[in-house]
Amino acid sequence: MTYQSEMSDKDVEEVKRRQHSLAFSSAGAQAQTYHVSFETLAECQRWQRQASKVVSQRISTVDLSCYSLEEVPEHLFYSQDITYLNLRHNFMQLERPGGLDTLYRFSQLKGLNLSHNKLGLFPVLLCEISTLTELNLSCNGFHDLPSQVGSLLNLQTLCLDGNFLTTLPEELGNLQQLSSLGISFNNFSQIPEVYEKLTMLDKVVMAGNRLEVLNLGVLNRMSHIKHVDLRMNHLKTMVTENLEGNKYITHMDLRDNQLADLDLSSLCSLEQLHCERNQLRELTLSGFSLRTLYASSNRLTAVNVYPVPSQLTSLELSRNLLECVPDWACEAKKMEILDVSYNLLTEVPMRILSSLSLRKLMAGHNQVQSLPELVEHIPLEALDIQHNLLTRLPDTLFSKALNLRYLNASANSLESLPSAGAGEESLSALQLLYLTNNLLTDQCVPVLVGHPHLRILHLANNQLQTFPAR
Repeated sequence: MTYQSEMSDKDVEEVKRRQHSLAFSSAGAQAQTYHVSFETLAECQRWQRQASKVVSQRISTVDLSCYSLEEVPEHLFYSQDITYLNLRHNFMQLERPGGLDTLYRFSQLKGLNLSHNKLGLFPVLLCEISTLTELNLSCNGFHDLPSQVGSLLNLQTLCLDGNFLTTLPEELGNLQQLSSLGISFNNFSQIPEVYEKLTMLDKVVMAGNRLEVLNLGVLNRMSHIKHVDLRMNHLKTMVTENLEGNKYITHMDLRDNQLADLDLSSLCSLEQLHCERNQLRELTLSGFSLRTLYASSNRLTAVNVYPVPSQLTSLELSRNLLECVPDWACEAKKMEILDVSYNLLTEVPMRILSSLSLRKLMAGHNQVQSLPELVEHIPLEALDIQHNLLTRLPDTLFSKALNLRYLNASANSLESLPSAGAGEESLSALQLLYLTNNLLTDQCVPVLVGHPHLRILHLANNQLQTFPAR
């Protein structure tokens, strides 16, 4: 029965002319039939059931990645059931008996991964595999694509990341089912015009290319595009062809570029913006739909958002040159996370600290001298005000912020701590407390006892003389 383990696709039938026999037939152009006889009917039937079970489990996915292959093993062509073939990280050649030019023999093939094969040239005969819906040709050193790629009419996913492409052929626009196109880490200097024809796409994914200008006019002509990813390009300036607004883009990622000023107020449906690690001095956005803004590690002195972003939940402005928290941020009624650490702030506005939505406030490494007193209960869970100029904390901090679990007030000039609660029984939920490098004395010890859930306490480099063992 060695034939059973060697053949991946066969028809099993009981042979009438020989008692207790089975015939095993392989598929393909070089099909062969093997006859196997058994001594008893029971044994024959047992093998027939086992063989039938194997036949029913037809192999549809073959993973041959990282095998240093130059061609596909010949026996695979005997199977007509393979729909996905993974040949990633090999050394596939074109003109071989099982080379790339012969893959059209897989008549049911839908997915093909040929990434990381150092092909150099696009295998044109791949364009004859009309059944393909997914094709990955990343990291193969391509400088251009043939026009024949437009004949892959069933293609839904095309991955071309990590090549040397500068243009895309106009014929690519024929692929009206294409819903995912990856061209990151190539040599494009502008967004290819063919995107206008590929109306099933909702993303422009072009990280790591060579764009120097962000042209909003080009994007305005692509009403189907909602997500734009232009990370790690060479963007320095932005241009608009007209004053017409864009109602379609909801997510934009401009991280790690060289932008100095950015005005995206025309993107009235923008929900999320990533613009970290640029050289931004001023940022202007529309607040109609804004939900999350990430603008850390710039040189921002002004962030303008109009109208007040009523849907904003997360605002990250750390490592900039802000001297105050923007007024519009104080009016954002749904904001849960605010990070303004590593700026030039001298105060934390009352409207921020007393917010009824804010759960996490990061304001460390600023020049804040005092925090406002709390009058109402707040939902704050985490407060980081380390490395400021504080001499005291609000007297009502622990009695009004009953959800506070994390407090970092290290590297200030604190001489005392506020009471853990208004009554005899503390309701404090505090678990992590960092007070390193302050001026605290033994008088703070009774206050610390009022936090029954405290798990981590840092008090190094203070002025404590004693500390009880209990």
